[in-house]
Amino acid sequence: MKRRVKAIMQLLATAEGYITIEQIAHATEAGVRTIHRDLETLERSLALRGIRLERRRGYGIRLIDPLPKGVLKNTLGGSGGEAVDLQERPLMVLLYLITAADWIKLAELAYVFSVSDSTVSSDITSLDALLPESFLIERQKGVGVRVVGSEISLRLAFIAAFPALFPLYTLEFSSTDADAGCRRAVNAMGLPSQHEAILSAIGAAEEVLGLTISPAYTGVVYGYLFVLHHRLAFGTQMSSLPGYAVEVPQPFFAAAEEILGQFPVSDPDRSSDVNGSIEFSPAETELLARILSSCEVAAPPGNHGVELIGTLRPLVEEVIERTLGVLEEKEQTWLHDDRALLDYLRMTIAAAIRRLDLRIPRWHEFVLHPYPMLEDTPEGAALCGEFLFSISPLISGLVPKVVHRELTNVVLAISARIETIRQRRAAQISVRILCYEGLGMSNYLRALVREVLPHGARIDARWDPDFVNSPDAARHDLVVSTYPLQLHGVAQLVIEGDSPPDVIRSELREALQTIIRTKEAAGPGAGGEREETVVSRDDGREISLPAIMTVVNNFFVESRVPGMSLIDQVVGAVDRGDCEPEILKHDFERRESYGSLVFEELHIRLVHCRTHGVPEPRAGVIQTGADEPAVLVLAAPVTAPHNETRVLSELVVALTETPDFPRVLAEENLASVQRFLLALFSRVVG
Repeated sequence: MKRRVKAIMQLLATAEGYITIEQIAHATEAGVRTIHRDLETLERSLALRGIRLERRRGYGIRLIDPLPKGVLKNTLGGSGGEAVDLQERPLMVLLYLITAADWIKLAELAYVFSVSDSTVSSDITSLDALLPESFLIERQKGVGVRVVGSEISLRLAFIAAFPALFPLYTLEFSSTDADAGCRRAVNAMGLPSQHEAILSAIGAAEEVLGLTISPAYTGVVYGYLFVLHHRLAFGTQMSSLPGYAVEVPQPFFAAAEEILGQFPVSDPDRSSDVNGSIEFSPAETELLARILSSCEVAAPPGNHGVELIGTLRPLVEEVIERTLGVLEEKEQTWLHDDRALLDYLRMTIAAAIRRLDLRIPRWHEFVLHPYPMLEDTPEGAALCGEFLFSISPLISGLVPKVVHRELTNVVLAISARIETIRQRRAAQISVRILCYEGLGMSNYLRALVREVLPHGARIDARWDPDFVNSPDAARHDLVVSTYPLQLHGVAQLVIEGDSPPDVIRSELREALQTIIRTKEAAGPGAGGEREETVVSRDDGREISLPAIMTVVNNFFVESRVPGMSLIDQVVGAVDRGDCEPEILKHDFERRESYGSLVFEELHIRLVHCRTHGVPEPRAGVIQTGADEPAVLVLAAPVTAPHNETRVLSELVVALTETPDFPRVLAEENLASVQRFLLALFSRVVG
């Protein structure tokens, strides 16, 4: 929102009675005509929240209804959220027209949205400049208005706007007074009658895929199934699709068929819904499969993630390896020790590629909630640069700004992982993060929580849609969420996802200080019972003692062999007779093909890979003398859990955190290095 509009809100909220347009213009240093335009825009946003403005000739303007608490800060302010608030109703009108698929009188729209005919007409006019060329809004005097365009463009336009206007949690919690405008539109579009059936169909698809779709993208699928239900009622089946560059893996077709086989579809020749009696065209199945494949996941799907990535895997691996290589060299750390993170990055980047290929229109004026300065972060710059380099030959016309937006959650996940490595602490306070937007945003909030915590905290950022009813809810000191929860006896902090990081940090500090004061007032021993019942997760940073001893005992120290290729020497050093040398060599060469990783200030080169060629994490050093960097070698099994691969991560972290470690690796013999490692890990495990 422009600062002037927010200033107008503050003037209206604090005025005793009416305030004239001239007074507002003088206070905001703007012209009278400008204030009139701002008030028209503002009136739309307030009307959707059930807040009325009264204009009275000779008196001025005033608020009839009081502003809800926090509306200036949370609802109408903040970076990136203003466009949604100012222009919600026009997009709701558009969604209503798409679901109707026929002529609609202005009077009906005015009744549904509780505004005048002229206001609805103004809303429709404001859409003309924003609609893609593929469809338009027709007007006919005495008949009404309708939206016209290709079937695929209408459906994609619907799901582009729907999740931002109707997040799933608003459909669940739409009985509150604050959601009056949303509830009115929800009821008018017939959403309540389809709610359970749609959620059931999505659940069936998730079972077929063996994963949980991120809640934000569940809203995308939800919106598509809702509009599909309405469009099919008018006989508008898809007969063909545009040519797409990206192949969709077969499991997504199976999930789409599962949905279409059970989802109730209104038969235009009957008065009731029917299940499975409509024969869907191959185009219908494929489009739904493409939408499912473009969704981000709430958590990595495990071993079958490779099958879900499909033919995109080589490109995705290239983007990940090049990106992490840039960041590892910059941060002088290792980011390959978290298998869950890598699986998430693969799935999320693949989904972003498919979204870009699907070309869902972006209503950025309405629904974009950018994270502050995301493009300027090292993680964002590295990832988006490598993504454009690798994907542009596959998908033409990629725009950096759009790529940044699609990769937001990936950037946040990588950034949070780097913060996790920087700030490793123990556990005293228990914090739960529930993020509607997905794992990327969860990791972003987790990193911010980690920054402001006192020494000691447990952080659990796993998604749990039934958290409120679980016994685990009462075991936390603080629940941080991006949507309201009905909790009893547990402190909750609701975060606006598009708030600047400093604002989020400030809110977290205040909430945590309250918890600390409460604990101190309770005295020693308070909360002791909970300490016994809470399972320590601490972001999964536990470490395996057997893995430590395996790495230390198998650690090798060799001198560089003249005339022998480095990779051949590395493979020979890692292999203890229980490895697959050919697989090892292939995986080391593949990783090195993305660029060598050299920590120049430390005079250390890192050669590493994840591979099926080793049975356990292994490490060692190849000493080269003063002319070349010493080579720290790390090899982790593809299937190794994080608590085992963290052993390798600690070696890289120790390069910068532990004095003399680079020199010991480069100069000392095996016995000295192993003694140093034992001392290092004794400090790590306490």
